[in-house]
Parts: sequence; structure tokens; C-alpha cells
Amino acid sequence: SVSTVSSQDSFNKVQQLARQSCVRELGPMATMQRQLIKARMKAKSTEVAETLDAISRRESAVAKYSRLNSKDPQVRAQAKLEVIAKYFDLQRHGAKETLAGFKGRKLTPREFRDQLRRSLALYLDMDETLGLMEVFDD
Repeated sequence: SVSTVSSQDSFNKVQQLARQSCVRELGPMATMQRQLIKARMKAKSTEVAETLDAISRRESAVAKYSRLNSKDPQVRAQAKLEVIAKYFDLQRHGAKETLAGFKGRKLTPREFRDQLRRSLALYLDMDETLGLMEVFDD
């Protein structure tokens, strides 16, 4: 029975040593695995953020497009003007002179529409022109 106890103790010690050496050997692998998991989680969160950003850009584009096709002529005209204004550069040579045609006497709807067409290349229907005149006329 004494030999059984000593052999049992030695077996336990061997198992304990094996576990410790295994932990030492697996330590770098476990660290690498944790880093890999963190990298995957970060990539996934980045992917989700990019997807949400793409969805919001699409929704804003759809909203702009729907404004261009609105039944309200004033909303349509303002949407068209927004598109033109986005690319209009006041620092460009002749830009201030282009806008000078809108100063001075009051324009008739036809004159206002022609001025928009000539100076900004903005083509509006007469109902859209009247809608814009309501917004900008004093």
C-alpha cells in the first residue's frame, strides 16, 4: 500500500508537471488566438460601420431623388437649385458677374427663368419658376 501511495503521488506530480508544461507551450498560442479574435471583432465592427454608412448615403440619395420628383413644384425647384449650388464656385472667374443679373429691378417669371437658365444652366418649368420666386422674392 505504501508503494501504491508513492506511485499515485508520483503519477499526480507527473500530471501536474505535464499540465504546467502544456500551459507554457500553449500560452503563446492562446495569446495569438485572443489577438486573432480581437482582430476579427474589430474587422466585423468596421464592416458593420461601413455598411451602415453606405445605407445612410443611399437613403440620403433616395431622399434627394425623391425631392427632385416631388409633386410640389417649389420643392422640385429647390432640389434642382441645390444640385447646381453644390458645384457653383464663387471664387471662379466671372461667378460674381453671373449673379449680378439677379440684382436690380424685379424680374418677371419669364425673365427670372431665362436668367436662371443663362447664368446657372438651371432649366425649370414655369410652375417651378413661380415656386422659386415665392421663396426669393421680397
